[in-house]
Amino acid sequence: MKQIRKANLFLLFVICVFVGGSFGLAWLFKRVDVSYNLSVMSGQILIGFSLIIYLLVTKTNPIKVFRDSRLGIVDILLVVLLMFLMLPMVYFINYLSMFFTENTTAATISGMMDNPYMLNLLMLAVTPAILEELVCRGVLFHAYKKKNLLAAILLTAFIFGLLHMNLNQMLYAGVIGIAFAVAVEATGSIYSSMIMHFIMNSISVTALAFLKFVKNLGIYPEEMFEAEMQQVQAGVEVAMPTIMTVALILVAFMVVVASTALAVGVIILLAKRSGRTENLKEMFKKPSKSKRRSLQQIKAQLEAVGEIPVTEEIATESEGETEIVCDEAEERIMDIPFKLAVVIALAVMIWL
Repeated sequence: MKQIRKANLFLLFVICVFVGGSFGLAWLFKRVDVSYNLSVMSGQILIGFSLIIYLLVTKTNPIKVFRDSRLGIVDILLVVLLMFLMLPMVYFINYLSMFFTENTTAATISGMMDNPYMLNLLMLAVTPAILEELVCRGVLFHAYKKKNLLAAILLTAFIFGLLHMNLNQMLYAGVIGIAFAVAVEATGSIYSSMIMHFIMNSISVTALAFLKFVKNLGIYPEEMFEAEMQQVQAGVEVAMPTIMTVALILVAFMVVVASTALAVGVIILLAKRSGRTENLKEMFKKPSKSKRRSLQQIKAQLEAVGEIPVTEEIATESEGETEIVCDEAEERIMDIPFKLAVVIALAVMIWL
């Protein structure tokens, strides 16, 4: 089976398992007393189940698919810096989206305040950073990039946003998903996006732990604290902007532009250190069909004079891997399974 089709069937399977499993578990949890932690982890459990089934059915080598290349200490530090430079963008988009959506993340996290810090870190930062990245920047990105790198970056970011199943998270997750994919391409390692994903999620967990610490110190009025937590859990919307708020938004926007520009510089540095500058340049090149046509013409000419036997495909060597040019030409990233998966996810998001 062609690689893109296989990846899109996997995507459709993930969406169906995620949606169907979520509704099924929600029905079950209403009738069976389970811990809040288990209900929070149910989505990650379903994604992990989908990944295991994919590997077993396709007999896929995880090392090949997930691009298991190590990062040096300097590269890890640069990836950490890259994530912190992208945070202003994430928070800016999150703030703007809260004018017309609910912050479901804050409500979820606030319900885990009584958990130990390391447990919350494992559930909300470590597990999503591994499983969601294996799906988006592992299976899907690895398949799509052989067809079109820019499309692979944008579409996997879009899918990453869809997996969160709410508009608030979809907006900023989609944007940061672009940075995740570019980091993977710049370093040649999926560990870069895992590190960035972990940092982004762990900040919320750490902030919750800090609030708990402040509460225990007794310097924050208990009544005020409880009132704010109730507002968070209720998903209170941000008030419409005043003139002062608009001014602050403009200042924040300038900070976002500056930090994002610095982030681009870090990405370029990472690519140079990894010897993958040319890989990043592929984003700005239109998919070329000249090589494919020339190979097919040469094949046809040689077959015409009887120099080579008729074969089903022409292979070219690229980055140590054999790529099937003719097969890739016939494949489309946005095929029927892809479109069906997107429609299902969007329909559920709108309905909820």
